[in-house]
Amino acid sequence: MGDGGSVHRQNNLPRCPSAPPELANRYYLVTIFPTGILFVCPTHIVMSVLVPQRWNHTRYIRNIYLFGDAAMAPEHKTQREAIFANWKTVGDQDVDLVRNVQAMARVRDEAGIQTRFSPYWEQSVHNFQRVYAAALD
Repeated sequence: MGDGGSVHRQNNLPRCPSAPPELANRYYLVTIFPTGILFVCPTHIVMSVLVPQRWNHTRYIRNIYLFGDAAMAPEHKTQREAIFANWKTVGDQDVDLVRNVQAMARVRDEAGIQTRFSPYWEQSVHNFQRVYAAALD
């Protein structure tokens, strides 16, 4: 789709020093069993952990790691803040969605309606739930 306007792509922050050139602009999303999410970008890494508190409440912890002097150097402050603001926007957008999904999951369960996954968008979610269910056996 091109470079678009993403703050992740349009900056001069230090890149991952060990990334081979052919992977230097790739993005990766890795789920870490049972409640971790790792998002690897060319200029930073986001590590998220979901900590269940109750059956209907989960604490979400997110840490953002930058490469080289990007974390502290004054010349990177604006770009660093843009990355932080972008991730906050992403998280804020997800709050209502996650609440609604959880509420509807309970309604579906009570009504006996099975969950269905989008074969295109939710392959990783489906696989993660299969791995999790197998670990419970």
